[in-house]
Amino acid sequence: MSYKRLIPCIFIKDGKAVRWIDDPTVVSKDVIELAKYYSDHGADELIVLDLSDSDEEHDETDQSCDQDPDDRRRQYQTPGRY
Repeated sequence: MSYKRLIPCIFIKDGKAVRWIDDPTVVSKDVIELAKYYSDHGADELIVLDLSDSDEEHDETDQSCDQDPDDRRRQYQTPGRY
């Protein structure tokens, strides 16, 4: 039996989840809640792509991803800026 993995991607721009790299339409103002929604609805992994323009914005995104310290089952990486 084959198994397909569900791996959604969240694009973050200015602290909000946007539709796509070239489409700044906001899909969620609360990135953590969106990540929890995906996790609770069967996502096997989650990709978070930071579209920030500066190192300071990237650091803010990194800190916001770490605001749920009680849930250690979610692992994430915040690589360098796009």
